[in-house]
Amino acid sequence: MGREILMDLCKTPRSFTELKKITGMSDAGLSKALKKLVEDGYLTKVDRKYVSTGKGLTNLVYRKGIFLRYSGIPQEAIDEVANILSKYNDFMLWASRSDEEAQYLMKLYLLRIEEMDKKRTRLI
Repeated sequence: MGREILMDLCKTPRSFTELKKITGMSDAGLSKALKKLVEDGYLTKVDRKYVSTGKGLTNLVYRKGIFLRYSGIPQEAIDEVANILSKYNDFMLWASRSDEEAQYLMKLYLLRIEEMDKKRTRLI
């Protein structure tokens, strides 16, 4: 699982149990990943919950009216992508070479839609 995903999940403080449920990772795998992220300064632990420090989420740019969050791609490539995408009005794009990460992000996306629907229902 990509560390960007865990850091994104931890924008909101989350317990180990919550992260395990959302990601489907094993105890050992999640524990190892979280420990490394804390050691590297990407996450911190507050009141038994993990929260992103923001250190790893800095690759967010605004180009040609589009927000792009990226990692592992040179800035010049991001500028080219922004030029191409600027021709379109409404879109959503996500790309990765990791099939496992793609499947996880789809699951996360669907969970977030469910959460938004629940909040909307409570407001009505």
